[in-house]
Amino acid sequence: MYLTATKDNAKWVTNWHTFGEVDSAKNFIILGSKGEEHLRIRLTTNSLNQIIMDAAKTELHITIGLDAVAARYVLDNSATNTVNITNYDAKSVIMEGNFQLKFKKLSSLDGFPATVTFTDGKFKVSKAYD
Repeated sequence: MYLTATKDNAKWVTNWHTFGEVDSAKNFIILGSKGEEHLRIRLTTNSLNQIIMDAAKTELHITIGLDAVAARYVLDNSATNTVNITNYDAKSVIMEGNFQLKFKKLSSLDGFPATVTFTDGKFKVSKAYD
């Protein structure tokens, strides 16, 4: 299993990743962490039964001590942000896909960049819980 991307022109590989169902309405969350950086991609199922990104609930957090939020980023709506689910196996509870996301800083301590861009993102994650 994996969640990788190019983050601001540098290779980014999570050391922890999973996905879970948010509620019975076929909403999902993909979580990935690399040290103090925590990516949360929210997905929902549309009326055509397609799994699509919920842009308003997709965020990046940077923490201190894995606890206090030092910077919070939301999607930059002026950019092309995509998440494509290429495979969802409900029986083996594995989700695969790719993504391209650009975040803009919502709040932070000093010293964090105004934007963070993920390109060439790929994931294959298994479900964390029932």
